[in-house]
Amino acid sequence: MRNLFRFAGFQAVWFACVFGGARGNMWLGPATAAALLALHLCFAVRRRAELAYVAAVALLGSCLDSVAHYLGATAYPGSTAAWPFLFVPPWICALWVAFATLPSTSLAWLAGKPKLAFLLGAIGGPLSYLAGTRMEAVAVGPDPMKTWAFLAVEYGLLTPLLMRLAPSRD
Repeated sequence: MRNLFRFAGFQAVWFACVFGGARGNMWLGPATAAALLALHLCFAVRRRAELAYVAAVALLGSCLDSVAHYLGATAYPGSTAAWPFLFVPPWICALWVAFATLPSTSLAWLAGKPKLAFLLGAIGGPLSYLAGTRMEAVAVGPDPMKTWAFLAVEYGLLTPLLMRLAPSRD
């Protein structure tokens, strides 16, 4: 039941990030992600390791998404006026923070199943972006198939890696 609650918390952060990002409120998502992270750390077995892991995942994911953004594969139309930088807006970073709380909790059942983790990541990552496009928080570049392929590879490779590197299972 606790893992279901944590997954629901991730979904709430996802919605706050995307909703806020679509409406130019880049800080709604990071605020909710900070609350989720604080709660996550309260229950973590190894808090320091978990915090370092979350920070590393957030940095890695944000950098990869920034590469896609820099290459024109993705854009953040609701955030452009307030965040004209090549690095992704703060709400994208917050999504990675929230996602990093899942491998040791709600997704722990994927540990030791790298092929399944790859498949779920390769499908789930692009679907998350597709939902973001429907909410007008994200736009894909002029060649959507390349964008979807990049996202599928990005999430497909990162998901089993993150499962393997997660510091604790609680």
